[in-house]
Amino acid sequence: MKGEIQILFYLQNLERICINCTMRKKKKNYTGYKREVPENVKVIPVEVPGEFTTETRYVIINSDTGEVFDDAQGYGYRTSQKAYAAFNWKKKSPEEHAEQELKKKEVREWCKKHPSVVRQMEDVLFISVKERVPYTVQEILEVIPEEAKAEMTFTIKELLKYF
Repeated sequence: MKGEIQILFYLQNLERICINCTMRKKKKNYTGYKREVPENVKVIPVEVPGEFTTETRYVIINSDTGEVFDDAQGYGYRTSQKAYAAFNWKKKSPEEHAEQELKKKEVREWCKKHPSVVRQMEDVLFISVKERVPYTVQEILEVIPEEAKAEMTFTIKELLKYF
């Protein structure tokens, strides 16, 4: 609330834009981070004293025993979403990390071979963001020619994630 008031105070002429920004932040849905977390793992807020004020940070605990799994080296995470994302990243095995890096490398190599397709995909995504209409996988598939689809060894989801 305090940050909202300060933004509106400094940007009086752009009040409508600032209100829209704060409203958008509240509407975000971060359930994707929480999806792979076991039930006994919880993220709890912790008050951290700062130089002038206290700040809310988040740590990951085992709700059964109260043991702290991760506290970002004593600092805590700034948001609960970042804490869940870090937990999911840290619980991956080295093989899963290597597989993810391999997919990322494949996607980027494919994008280098097909720069015109990448530009068209960026256009589709830009228009969907500009018009505030979600894009569909079908729109992306229409942009990719058949010979480029034949070279794809990854899914459209992976393409959009790593390109």
